[in-house]
Amino acid sequence: MAAKLSETSTRSRILMTAMSLFARDGIKGVTLRKISADSGSANTAAVHYHFKDRTGLIAAIIEFLTEHVWEPGYEGLEQAVEQKVPLRELIAIGLWPSKQISWEFPWGGEAQAFMFHVVTGSDERGRELLSRMASRHDELFERALRDALSDLPQAVFEQRLQFMQTEAVAGQHVRARMLKTTPVDDWTKDKERQYFSRYLDYVVGGLTAPVTE
Repeated sequence: MAAKLSETSTRSRILMTAMSLFARDGIKGVTLRKISADSGSANTAAVHYHFKDRTGLIAAIIEFLTEHVWEPGYEGLEQAVEQKVPLRELIAIGLWPSKQISWEFPWGGEAQAFMFHVVTGSDERGRELLSRMASRHDELFERALRDALSDLPQAVFEQRLQFMQTEAVAGQHVRARMLKTTPVDDWTKDKERQYFSRYLDYVVGGLTAPVTE
């Protein structure tokens, strides 16, 4: 069972601290000793005690995200597919795990960055676990979009889907990093929502654009 948000246990503090540090410095850029210390644990081997090693810690964070992000995201997407919602709404719901969590949860931005570092990192076990976590959701999302865009040739559909996914993951991470290093006056969650709304306009337009040879 993944750690609950309300828990104040040492294990829960270590998990959330690790996700934050991994998000900021990358998976290999943080020592387990630092994670233990920054979580407030007097025992420098606390990570080893609760998670055994780095891979065990990454797996626990992914389990946490599965419970709080990907399982609810899949359920919401499943309902949207059953209700046959319009394309724009379908995309918004389908991108919830990679986009809207940034304002739905106080740790959402860190979760996004953590997942990006796992995807692009060298920890094969972490990538495997993350892929397994997201696969059910992503497969349903792709099938739903394929049904909604049935007139598109398959090759064109796959390319446009890749464009959308690249921005949703890599683009989101890069933009978040820029916001942290470049002064932006009064950047709020409302502006983040506004950005996402415009992004949806862009994606819908791109997915439904005429095909040219």
